[in-house]
Formats: sequence, structure tokens, C-alpha cells
Amino acid sequence: MPYTHSLVAALLWSLAAYVAYRAIRAFGASHRAALLVALAVFSHWVLDSWCTVPTCRSTTTPPRSASACGNYPAPAFLLEVAALFGGMSLYLRCTTATTRVGRFGMPLFGVVMLAVQAFRVLRPATVE
Repeated sequence: MPYTHSLVAALLWSLAAYVAYRAIRAFGASHRAALLVALAVFSHWVLDSWCTVPTCRSTTTPPRSASACGNYPAPAFLLEVAALFGGMSLYLRCTTATTRVGRFGMPLFGVVMLAVQAFRVLRPATVE
């Protein structure tokens, strides 16, 4: 994942989110709203770099050091879960669902993401 999680890739993903948001909103969305979406996408790299430094690089070269959290799977997992559910809680407090998908989609997404993260952290290490 060095290319998809590099700083350059994060900037490109942010640009893509900006363009996609403006396109989906038929270019009626404000420049400011699209920038907020792009900033939210970029924040993933910033937040992920605290726990998964080996995959979040400034370039495609290997990092010189890894964060302490990235070296300990349990604290890294707990931090990622706290960030996930903290963000979801903030989102759910600031919005109102208008459909059943809107009401249950975000909590279901959270459970699926929790399961994916738990599997990634708890699965037995593979020996190559």
C-alpha cells in the first residue's frame, strides 16, 4: 500500500473528492463545501499516519521510523475504533436521517468497519 497511502496519493484522493463532490452536486455546490470534503478526505492520511506509519508515507520510500502506536496492534486498533465511532457520533448528532437507509446505514457501516479492523488486527500472522 505504499502508493495508495502516500502523501501524494492522499492529495490526489482529496482532489478527486473535490471534483466528485462538485460534479455530483452539478457544480452548484460551493467551492467552500467542496474544499471541506477534500479536507475530510485528506484528514484520513493525517489520522492514519499516527497509527500506521509504515503504510502512510510522505513519499514511496520506506519511512525512517514508525510511530509507537503503529508498533502495538491493540492500542492502534483502539485508537482507530475511537476515531471511527467518534466521527460517526459527530456526524449522527449533526444530521437528521430522512430515510431508513439514512437511519441505519451509518451504524451498519460502523459495525462492518469494526469487523474489518478486528479481522485485520486479530488474524494470525502469516509467515512468508
